[in-house]
Amino acid sequence: MILDRILKALFLVRKAPSLHMNHMTDSEVIYRNSDGHVIKFNILTNESEIVLTNTTFINFNVAKYSVSPDLKYVLFAYDVKQVYRHSYMASYSIYNMHTREVWELDPPEVVNSVLHSCSVSGLMRSRAVSRQQTDEVSGSCRQTADSLLTIYIFENNIYYQSDVKSNSLRITSSGKEGIIFNGIADWLYEEEILQTHVAHWWSPDGERLAFLVLNDSLVPNMALPRFTGMTYPKGKQYPYPKAGQPNPVVKLYVVNLYGPTHTLELMPPETLKLREHYVTMVKWISKTKTSVRWLNRAQNISILTVCDTTTGACVTVRQEVASAVGFI
Repeated sequence: MILDRILKALFLVRKAPSLHMNHMTDSEVIYRNSDGHVIKFNILTNESEIVLTNTTFINFNVAKYSVSPDLKYVLFAYDVKQVYRHSYMASYSIYNMHTREVWELDPPEVVNSVLHSCSVSGLMRSRAVSRQQTDEVSGSCRQTADSLLTIYIFENNIYYQSDVKSNSLRITSSGKEGIIFNGIADWLYEEEILQTHVAHWWSPDGERLAFLVLNDSLVPNMALPRFTGMTYPKGKQYPYPKAGQPNPVVKLYVVNLYGPTHTLELMPPETLKLREHYVTMVKWISKTKTSVRWLNRAQNISILTVCDTTTGACVTVRQEVASAVGFI
């Protein structure tokens, strides 16, 4: 019966709502439906409410969005240009859903900038915060009780903005296009390790930010053909470590954003310090502690550490060693 309906073109698939769904509270989620409206849905009462209409997306030519937990602000990304599988460049603006005010996200030295990343932090805090910073699309933003904490990446450097009306503060200065990556992944980490271009992580209270610094100085480049519809493809150079060639050098840092900024490096285990290794996971387990998974290049030794980000001390809590011919 179903096969007959398929063959007669009577079996139609209804367009599903967007899978871009975020939990705002234990009982409420935000998602964009098939009509393009942003909906707040209460899973306990089964009630829904339109919090942002589809016309707003059309007017601002929005490609990606992120709503603050208090439903006051929304982060818009537009003019999005894909880089690799997950990464993209974009311009960003913050929109006040009550007053309809708009603020462009730009570093102090540039206007109309394109960022590698930007995002808003996902936790509301009970006390006021006073601090500053922000990226063509890679970043993050966190909503506090009366301000929106924003991290963005511009020219491979991390910027931080404590409020929509405050100036941005540059957290790193070593960034170099295609060579040194602060808070965002290079091709190897994006494609093979993290499966995302984002390489920075907010602490639960928004007071600290953990981030990777990847140095591709010694990694040989490979030409990636790009087929654009022209007679000949265009070539794009990107660092690609083949077997036996140098890997990117990775370091993990945590910056304190509450009060005077202070950056601390979290060191790898002693057995990996002088060897090529990867950082494959960073997760906050409390306001001041992170769990970090380190992996040697042969991928047969995995070490899980818990790091105190106030002192930089890391303690090994688990180590796995694969068999003689195996991988982890």
